[in-house]
Amino acid sequence: MEAAENQFLNTEFIAPVLPQGQVRVRIAGVICTLQVKGNPKPGWAFLKPLSFDQAEICGKPGLRQIKSYLEIFPAVRLILLTRGRHYQMAWPAYSSDSRFDSKKAVRVLLAESVEPFCQIIARFDGAQFWFQKTDRQRNPSVAAHLRASLAKAVKPADLRKATLTKEEREAYTRVFEAMAAARRDVGETRLSHALAHSGAHLASYIEREDVYTVSFEIDGYHHRSTVRKDDLTVLSAGICLDGQDRRFDLNSLVGVIREGRRSGKLYEE
Repeated sequence: MEAAENQFLNTEFIAPVLPQGQVRVRIAGVICTLQVKGNPKPGWAFLKPLSFDQAEICGKPGLRQIKSYLEIFPAVRLILLTRGRHYQMAWPAYSSDSRFDSKKAVRVLLAESVEPFCQIIARFDGAQFWFQKTDRQRNPSVAAHLRASLAKAVKPADLRKATLTKEEREAYTRVFEAMAAARRDVGETRLSHALAHSGAHLASYIEREDVYTVSFEIDGYHHRSTVRKDDLTVLSAGICLDGQDRRFDLNSLVGVIREGRRSGKLYEE
């Protein structure tokens, strides 16, 4: 172990720099994490150890050197899903690959220039998946079709492309559902804020193409109104406003309902 440590301190090595500015190396079977000096960007680098917990960048490797490094590790084919800050999430391209959990999305590092739904080849070092290249065995028109379908909000069940694999459909479904959930979260936040501003409480809502039907509580009383999605203008107040519903938005409607109850002039529709 001592001999391996001494040899390591006198050796330059190639490694991928992690987003936290760290690199991991194996010394005599023991994995060590080193902090890279400065503020390095994630990517491939030649490094020189300064100690057993610090290193500095001393050069940039070429494509052939990166390829040689990656080919030490087993290859896995993945379908890219969504992009994070320093990584992309991916879905296994072959559910029959027993080496990995076929029902679990994984993070792929250094996949900077590849678009969602592309099939790629990554390498797994036992802890991380590293992008190597796009998989030329898969026609790129498939990924393009899925991206276009997602932009049009095509439901997973309505996908119509004969060459889609089961795994590609699963990948599309995960992204579609995640985007739908994100839109619901945004909608709920907008409605809650609009009601809370006037002292009301959101109970539930139903989202349709251009409108929200909102159930809410004011001073212990329940009300139901329909508002436009884009600006929360009232379409149907749920109370009689003599056809003046659209003069109000959800926020101002709360004040109208509260005043109506206080004055005894509130008429439910």
